[in-house]
Amino acid sequence: MMNKEYKVEGMSCGGCVASVKKALLQTPGVQDVTVTLQPPAAQVSMDESIPEADLQKALGIIGNYKITENE
Repeated sequence: MMNKEYKVEGMSCGGCVASVKKALLQTPGVQDVTVTLQPPAAQVSMDESIPEADLQKALGIIGNYKITENE
């Protein structure tokens, strides 16, 4: 199990947080997600490393969000 921290752009309310969490949880390999509005971020627990593009694709389906892995 590994955890990765991401910056999430485009969230403006609690509904956005819930939508982002739901979309990320539906991504294959993702076990758990914590999403915060302040700061706009997501902590993702996964079985193995998931390409950032896969997470971005999941968010692109639900809205205009951008996810970037923290360096």
